Amino acid sequence: MLDLIYCFALIAQFGLMLLFLVTGSAKLFALASFRETLNNFGIPTILQIPVSYFLPVGELVLAITLQINALAQWSVVGMLLLLSMFSLAIFWQLSNGKNPQCNCFGQLRPTAISWLTLVRNGAFIAATSLVLWVNPSPLNLAMALDQARLLTIALLILTSQTGLIVFLLLQQHKLNQRINALESRPFASVKGLPAGSQAPNFNALNLQGETIAFWSLLEAKKMIVLVFFDANCQPCLTVVDSIRKWQEAYAKNLNFVLLGRGINTQSNLENYTGLTVLRQNDREISNQFQVSSIPSAVSIDDLGVIRSHLVIGAEAIEKLINSVL
Repeated sequence: MLDLIYCFALIAQFGLMLLFLVTGSAKLFALASFRETLNNFGIPTILQIPVSYFLPVGELVLAITLQINALAQWSVVGMLLLLSMFSLAIFWQLSNGKNPQCNCFGQLRPTAISWLTLVRNGAFIAATSLVLWVNPSPLNLAMALDQARLLTIALLILTSQTGLIVFLLLQQHKLNQRINALESRPFASVKGLPAGSQAPNFNALNLQGETIAFWSLLEAKKMIVLVFFDANCQPCLTVVDSIRKWQEAYAKNLNFVLLGRGINTQSNLENYTGLTVLRQNDREISNQFQVSSIPSAVSIDDLGVIRSHLVIGAEAIEKLINSVL
């Protein structure tokens, strides 16, 4: 029975090492998408960049130290705390009726969170607790298994690690293409104010520090394309570059208004020259429009009536613009 428990603990230990190696590496290969996940989970803008580096690097460090006898137990404690923190964040989002996309495995498996995600994390926590309790080590393993079994397991670990590294290297050149495809993919709108409803009136500062009332923008008697973005979201900045071109082409018919957060006026002013850009401190205005993700957009007529559902992603925004011309 003791041998069996040690075997299960060793398998769990090996699985946790692979899990944290994969999740840490995948996040580093898809930083832009991971930062959008942090944004959707409500992480303050000022913390998103450091967290996007610290978290995946921390996962890799935990995976590596799990193989060092003197640090293995501390590594397991770190994994347990990290998994518990993830689970609490997921539970908070689900209990508030939110299902943001989770890039927990980077671009290898981007999915929206659900209660099944919480169950999966519970299984990971159970496996981590088993490893913490049994604390398998080479010495304990030698007491439970003969040398042949130990050699077999060591070779299995070495082969699996080598295979994982080779797999990640072979997939690296494809990740950028996959990221671009996912970022531009149109998503079905699950939130946003319904078409035909009155757009909320709001006041926001422009880049010059002047307060602009939304209703004053209707005086131009043009269809407004209101675009929601974040200055630290790379897919959003790509859309901003496209809007600059669209504004030159469709200025007679459309009025593009960009509503962003995380904008540092001094450093970002040149990036938005010639564009109508309004700022929000956090998500106070986006929440009024029930924005579920960014980059996203909605069209509003000159009477302040919403004419389209909220669309998400660069391709969907372009289709929206073509539909209102």
